Amino acid sequence: MVRFNADCSDGLHDRKVPNPTPRLSEAHRAALLEIIGRGPTPAIHGVVRWPNTDLGQWLWEEFLVSVSPQTLSRVLRSMRLRRLLLPSKCPVLNVMENVWQFMRDNWLSNRISKTYDDIVAQCCEAWSRPIDQPWRIISIGMRNWSHRY
Repeated sequence: MVRFNADCSDGLHDRKVPNPTPRLSEAHRAALLEIIGRGPTPAIHGVVRWPNTDLGQWLWEEFLVSVSPQTLSRVLRSMRLRRLLLPSKCPVLNVMENVWQFMRDNWLSNRISKTYDDIVAQCCEAWSRPIDQPWRIISIGMRNWSHRY
């Protein structure tokens, strides 16, 4: 059996299929924008930035709305939110990477160790040295271009 709308079979061939109703209402989007603006608390949430899976879990816990990470990514893009990712080793923007590079170049390279304990002791010594030299960490972390603006 075939069902027709009010226009019978003439209205079926050129009519658009209605869009599905969005899973996230405006209230959901506003709450999502607020929690992203606040950012996660690492001690509570266990992350330093919100992954889409955690945002989806939060939406489920708060509103009982199930959204896949891919759908959430599309929603965030439609809200003009973009995730800025740093390369894993981006020494220009990652001060700690510069500190590690300095330690490797000056305090950890060109050493011969007889045992594993010697390696650990050398690493602990290298890691403790900057504590006595805070000016060195400051000079490594300072970038002229970052203080121009």
